[in-house]
Amino acid sequence: MTTVRATGTAATGEAHRVVRHERVLRRRFIGACMLCWAAGAAGTWLWRGAMASMGETPMPGGWSVSSMWTAMCGQSGLSSALVFVAMWTTMMIPMMLPSLGPTLWRYRRRFDGVSRHPNALAGAAGLGYFCAWALAGFVTYGLGMALVQTANHFSALAQSLAGSSGLALVAGGMLHGAVSQQRYLYACNAAPCACRATLADAWCSGMRLGGSCVLDCLGLALLLVAHGLMDVRWMAAVAIAVTCERILLSGVAGRRLVGASLAVAGVVICIGPGG
Repeated sequence: MTTVRATGTAATGEAHRVVRHERVLRRRFIGACMLCWAAGAAGTWLWRGAMASMGETPMPGGWSVSSMWTAMCGQSGLSSALVFVAMWTTMMIPMMLPSLGPTLWRYRRRFDGVSRHPNALAGAAGLGYFCAWALAGFVTYGLGMALVQTANHFSALAQSLAGSSGLALVAGGMLHGAVSQQRYLYACNAAPCACRATLADAWCSGMRLGGSCVLDCLGLALLLVAHGLMDVRWMAAVAIAVTCERILLSGVAGRRLVGASLAVAGVVICIGPGG
């Protein structure tokens, strides 16, 4: 009886030790995520000031576009694209990290007892995730720059774009709530595949996860570009929408709610005095 009691006490003590260790690891992970979020937010604020100092380029039809969509004097197209991608990727850190954090934590836990460096694997996966967003930034810059240059040559297109902010919001909301997009939501909520405990494999897993999330957020990215990339209000709205639908409103219903809300807001803008 004494031996059984001692064994039970030892098992209970070991269980408490494991729980305490888990709590410490979780706090450290959350602290690291908060530091990355703060660094990304500070970098975004600095980029916002730099973009504001560049001014705007007038367009046919009496409206203007941010000069970041046009190559500056003495600056090549590649260097302009690299600057844009740096700004874009920095901006995505505070926007996407709140919803990415729980996924990376689940990925890290898969390697407890398997790898000696589970934190490094989770970091590599996170790096791969934002590399996917950087590639999306290159595509976004190319499309945006082509659109601006085309509008400069065709005044009819420029005039049609002048009042398209509400339509962009409607299109973004409808795309976000589309049935065809729902499979990407499930992919974003699932932890990356933990096939091998190598940094390269973790980075590739993060790239695949980031690619799914890029496709999942096409509608939100559209309205963000249309209403001002560095507008803090729209950045906060997109970040809240992504976090809520993946964590608080996980599932198709939450996604449809977000998409419908954006579409309704776009309709209000279209029928409003300035629509």
